[in-house]
Amino acid sequence: MKVYLKIIIPILILLFVFTTSFAQSNNNIILISENFDKDPGWENYINRVQATGCPVITQNFGWNLTNNNGDGIGEIGGTIFRSTTPASYAIPIGKSIGLKEPFSASGNISVIAAEKEAFGFYLGFFNSERDGWRLWSSCGARLGMLSKDVEGAARWHLDYKTGNAAGATLNPDLAIPCDGSVHTWEMKFEPEVRVADSKWPHPKLPDYLPANGSDIHTDSVLVKFQKDEPSMTKEKLLDLLLEARNLGLVDDWYRKGKYHLWNKEKEPEKIKGKITFTFDGESVSYFLVPEHQGLPFEIDRFGFWNMQVYTGSMEFYVSNLVINNQKIDLSQDPHWKGINNRITFTEKDFHGCQNFGYSQTNWASENPGEIGGRFYGTEVDDPLFGYYATDIGELTLEDPIKFSGNVIFTEGAVDGRMLIGYFNKEELLADIQGEYKGFPPHQYIGLSILDGTRVGYYFAACLSAHRSNPQRVRRRRNVFVSPAK
Repeated sequence: MKVYLKIIIPILILLFVFTTSFAQSNNNIILISENFDKDPGWENYINRVQATGCPVITQNFGWNLTNNNGDGIGEIGGTIFRSTTPASYAIPIGKSIGLKEPFSASGNISVIAAEKEAFGFYLGFFNSERDGWRLWSSCGARLGMLSKDVEGAARWHLDYKTGNAAGATLNPDLAIPCDGSVHTWEMKFEPEVRVADSKWPHPKLPDYLPANGSDIHTDSVLVKFQKDEPSMTKEKLLDLLLEARNLGLVDDWYRKGKYHLWNKEKEPEKIKGKITFTFDGESVSYFLVPEHQGLPFEIDRFGFWNMQVYTGSMEFYVSNLVINNQKIDLSQDPHWKGINNRITFTEKDFHGCQNFGYSQTNWASENPGEIGGRFYGTEVDDPLFGYYATDIGELTLEDPIKFSGNVIFTEGAVDGRMLIGYFNKEELLADIQGEYKGFPPHQYIGLSILDGTRVGYYFAACLSAHRSNPQRVRRRRNVFVSPAK
């Protein structure tokens, strides 16, 4: 079987050419082939989804002759929507900056209004040649979702991503009220700052963290601590752990508004490159992951861009702006580069709008005709999962099964995932039972492609047994495929 497969997860495109062979019970190898010069008419299930009753949205942000922040006429801001249609307003830096050079920005910011359910945008440094969420070669601060701890406030999140799709995130306890009040912010990257130069905020804290780099829960650290210092409280311990995190000595696992797990960095002498974000005088920091230091990274813009997922809006204003130690004159139009920042359109792309199957395109070969499209990762109870497949009869693990091919990767979004392989249709469509999460489904053998923030995109061989024996085997190899332009 010759297949050209283009895949988007949520906006991830892969092009895949493969041949497949398998044996029936008589052990004779059967080879199926098709060149896709016409529609093969494969079976499909919810693979082409079109949204109806779609909203009309207006991106309207950039330079304005306003003074919402009280710093004088002229500021950057307006209404910005989350959308898979990219939108940005940014200043070209001139030369590209990598991870061996410092960069910084600061200013004042206010948020006038935000939708209750979903909103958000980025401010920071990025590469203008890549779209998506998170942007490849970027380092930014993101405002998204309302804070669970501070009513009527939006949470800050920090992340960077290299030119190989690998990155890291930090989720500080910082929130900005959505009431128009003005606040200060600063972001800076210091490439030569090393974790090895840091001292622990408490001399005994490293003794209570596992030496093998495994995770430990906050409560377990507290129990150990209180054996030596009965007066230690959970609040004081969290302050110590967060300070150690800012120094790069420990890493945290943050989930749903709480810091749960901690681990001690195993080789702090290898860690350098400090990213610091300060909001209203309170600073938080994190460091480059050591294996990311040599990866491609080129930023050529500073500015503001939308989170490229579906939908929600926020109105914001930034003033008193300083970029790489240079004050920006906003009293007149700075003539920055705007992309889709002043447009009105019908939003048709929402989560679950699968759009894959046969198409007369040629991403994967010289001749038109291939299989591909847009694949969204869905939760186990989401009804908008789909497939595009052909019936190959019944096989077991006693039969030799084989397929191979080429993959070209052009775009990818956070938490994207999909499967290429052999599956049981009845099992795939069966009602959910128990706590099994469904990835991969029962009775599946093939490949999984999924995002992992720290490493980029996994290209993994995996096998999932019958539901009566729910053990799964997944052997991963992180494969990065250069983006097709």
